[in-house]
Amino acid sequence: LLANLVASFLESVGLQTRDSLRSFFRQHVAAVGDVLVFMHRNLPALRRALNGSESGRHDSQLVSYEANRIVVAVLQSAMMFRFQNAALYDVDCLPELAAASERWTEHPAIIDLLVQRLEGSYRLCREISGQHCASVYERISATTLPSDEDPGDANRSLSIFDAAVSISHPCLPDAADTHSNEEARMRLGSDDPYVSSLALLRETIDQIGPLANLCFRAFVDRITLLQATGASDAAELVRRYDAARPRYLLCLVPLARASVAYRLAEEYQDLATLVTLVFTTDSGNAVMQLRRYSERFGRPFADTLFAYYDKRQAWASLLDTQDAS
Repeated sequence: LLANLVASFLESVGLQTRDSLRSFFRQHVAAVGDVLVFMHRNLPALRRALNGSESGRHDSQLVSYEANRIVVAVLQSAMMFRFQNAALYDVDCLPELAAASERWTEHPAIIDLLVQRLEGSYRLCREISGQHCASVYERISATTLPSDEDPGDANRSLSIFDAAVSISHPCLPDAADTHSNEEARMRLGSDDPYVSSLALLRETIDQIGPLANLCFRAFVDRITLLQATGASDAAELVRRYDAARPRYLLCLVPLARASVAYRLAEEYQDLATLVTLVFTTDSGNAVMQLRRYSERFGRPFADTLFAYYDKRQAWASLLDTQDAS
């Protein structure tokens, strides 16, 4: 996909060479962000063209998987290079300068791309698991993520995250549990995602954590820039980020990647999602977890926990939690 993508991009800007890939990385690598945006705009048409047959549908799934690999490789490399060379360019000593200048990794088009890659990857997991892994598919189907439906709709379907209010709530499995049956089954046969649909499912699931991390980082950097420059659209981007963050953290739960969701929620201090994760995935250790987070995050976490109970009118469960402590 990368070679064809680069060749098409160069042709779109009027450049044709015998070896497009080599030419791009030698002379045009500064346009790598534009290549990602070009891929984002053309990927839907490519996948639609491939979906006409059974073999084409598998190729379409592989295109989505490869697109994720390209996005993660490019953005992780860019951010790592910036971090490792901050002292060399003296940007670590001038945080106000760094906040006031736009970097391509936080461009609105990159944020849109990352959001769509996350949405597409979750849909791909549903699609593949529907044919090859019933346990994963059942959990995805039973899960209503934030923004899936209007939370004010009394007729909306109940999600596992709505019911999670008690320390006796049953936990969902995580890949960290070595006895997870679907994980064991998904590792049987070929580990090549180009051969095995189960391997492709596993690889796609593993891509969602890194994509979410990159997405959150792009949001945070963009928000910092807009607030530093006094831009009027900063508040709207904050609202969009606050809606996107819990959605992509919680989508990791039915995919048995709760441990990844915990790490990201802690890093980006999404306290409401941390409370939900405790009751949904680790109810047996809820008291210990809630105490640990209260000590770490202080009053803001306590306020979030009380708001969580208040929203669900689950004060009896709060008393059960206090008794257990």
